[in-house]
Amino acid sequence: MTPHILEHRIPTPDSRPYIVAAGSDGCVWFCESGPGQIGRLSVTDGAITEFALPNPTCTPIGVAAGVDGAMWFTESKGHKVGRITLDGAITEFDLPTPESGPNGIMLGPDGNIWFAEHTVGKVARITPGGKVTEFGGFSGRPLAPTATADAVWFSDSIGSIVARVDMDGHVTEFAATAARQRPARHHPGAGWQYLVRAGRGQCDHPHQPGGQNSGIPAPHAKRQPPRHRGRPR
Repeated sequence: MTPHILEHRIPTPDSRPYIVAAGSDGCVWFCESGPGQIGRLSVTDGAITEFALPNPTCTPIGVAAGVDGAMWFTESKGHKVGRITLDGAITEFDLPTPESGPNGIMLGPDGNIWFAEHTVGKVARITPGGKVTEFGGFSGRPLAPTATADAVWFSDSIGSIVARVDMDGHVTEFAATAARQRPARHHPGAGWQYLVRAGRGQCDHPHQPGGQNSGIPAPHAKRQPPRHRGRPR
């Protein structure tokens, strides 16, 4: 079967779309990291609606749906977390640690929104009501969260680990199978955590009994898998 690719032109030039997420309205929501906007794409007619954020240089680069029906996003250079309703009403939340560089966001199994504070080496949790709690204990800089039934997992943009954070904020780190090969993105699957290894040409599954990590070489090992970067390209 030949795949069919349909591209949608974003109205704002140089919008630099970054990260997409499905909304409860059936639309696809995404960050426009260039002009500091959040976009919404209708999958029925392809119409794109753009919502400007208060700070055009805030660099939104992570978006996820919350249990409250709204979309939540991180402002990497604005150092805030934002919430946007399906009709475009925007609320921003300040973070306890200044210049924290929030990057990557995900709905956790506890119904709260979790995100990385990449610049300061922390992760944080924000409730639907806007209460923020930060957690430390990382040896690197967390990035790109994903959720399982009882935890949130983060990759590390500068080291060779992935980290598991339980709902009480306890951090467990797992070493990658090779030094200086940064985990770039990971996804849950069949009870395992799978991650893409930038520069290594393989996928890993670090969540095995006893915390062991096993690498799966890619067919073309010299090619780098797609990666999630700390800043948009």
